[in-house]
Amino acid sequence: MDETNLFNKGFFKNILDRLPIPASVKEAQTLKYVYCNDAFANLFGKAKEQIFNKTTPEIFDKNISKTIVSADEWVCNSGQPKTELIYLAKNLTQVVAYELINEPYFNDITNSLQFIISIFQPLRKAISADEILRETEILYKKIFESLPVGVLIFRDNDFTIIDVNSHFLCTFGVELDQILYNSFFNLPFCSQQEKFKSLLQIAKETNTEQQFEFSYQLPNGRKLETLTIVSYIHFLTLDPLYFLIISDISSLQEINREIISFVQKEQELFSLKNRFISIVNHELISPLTAITLAVDLLQRFGDKLPIVEKEKQFEVIRDSVQTIKKLIENAMHLEQLTSDTFLITPRKIYIKNFLEDIINKLQALFENKNPITINIASDFEIEIDEILLNLIFNNLISNAFKYSPPGTPITINVEYQDNWLIASVNNLGEVISPEDITKIFNPFFRGKNAYKIKGFGLGLSLVKKAVEILKGTIEVESYPDAGTTFLLRLPTNLTS
Repeated sequence: MDETNLFNKGFFKNILDRLPIPASVKEAQTLKYVYCNDAFANLFGKAKEQIFNKTTPEIFDKNISKTIVSADEWVCNSGQPKTELIYLAKNLTQVVAYELINEPYFNDITNSLQFIISIFQPLRKAISADEILRETEILYKKIFESLPVGVLIFRDNDFTIIDVNSHFLCTFGVELDQILYNSFFNLPFCSQQEKFKSLLQIAKETNTEQQFEFSYQLPNGRKLETLTIVSYIHFLTLDPLYFLIISDISSLQEINREIISFVQKEQELFSLKNRFISIVNHELISPLTAITLAVDLLQRFGDKLPIVEKEKQFEVIRDSVQTIKKLIENAMHLEQLTSDTFLITPRKIYIKNFLEDIINKLQALFENKNPITINIASDFEIEIDEILLNLIFNNLISNAFKYSPPGTPITINVEYQDNWLIASVNNLGEVISPEDITKIFNPFFRGKNAYKIKGFGLGLSLVKKAVEILKGTIEVESYPDAGTTFLLRLPTNLTS
């Protein structure tokens, strides 16, 4: 049996038709009305023939339809009841509020949604237009105060401020009595009056929003950066108004600056790697050519060359291999120290033994050309990344050997102060100019005192990067009588 007959014939129809509460039934699949009682038809002033087998938008005006359709869609999608509030005009000055209750009706056999039953329950007696106006005003004030942006409203004829929300007062740190009924141009951030007047005039003449940014120093010293939108409003017979919306974009600007800084660093890193690859390609040619020539000479004339000449060619090969090895090491260090995945791995080491191992290897490499002294009261244990510490001291002491005239002393001072390793490495080589000192840690930079020394200008930049990773500091001083000293401060209780 067609279940719609339950509503349109017999016992159920008689009961539903006599109900004083408006009710209707819609088919869930088509949302067409299959039944409505007399109260429903009378409420909307429609004959039942105008309602049956039609959808809500085909029967009612747009405002009523929107609410009913929204409630119907909710029931269809969720299978749950839905309640909405509907206001129906009784006459020109009175409105009646109804609670629309939408209930789902499921087929007993298929358990599928078959009908939507709607009941219109009167909430209260008719309310006057004045009451609606008061409620609307209260709602406006609630919205106005809860906006997450500063809002200021002032008149066009004399620029007197007539309303302002709490967010504006908080943003600029002012009180209501300092703002309300004062001229807009008396506000502290309106120092550039001509600029503001120009923007207000454009908004008025073109009837378009004007958007601009400005900065303002708050009394507490904080710099406020804002995005401001100006609108000109002329509604019916009301006095024209300016509507000002101010958003605090200080945090957004800071994020933008960080993004720009990050992009610049990425570009610098990309440029750095390209320069390094170019230099590596260039610098590899010389040692590889030297090795090729030496090997070729030994192959062709090895049995005829004197021992001294053979040893000289072998020395050329060894030096060239060392040059290539150093290039590869620097490339690896550069890649590791500029990688986001680089991890500090602290371990406990005794600093005196650690430095003596480095010095012994470098003394052999530089054939003991300079006496070296370590001034340390007693050996002490520190916890630090050994690889980074080795890179730092290896480069600093190696440079001291490179730039020291033969026989001149190299001095290393080391002490422990409040969980900090304090160290200095001094040599008496040629003084570094003040101009070069400012650039000495830049990748590939080589000072005027380095023109006779082989190198790639990467050692000190790697030292600087390693020190930064370890959260330490490094400085350099260079004077004619005292020589050049690198001053190092490193924390000694690092965690991974």
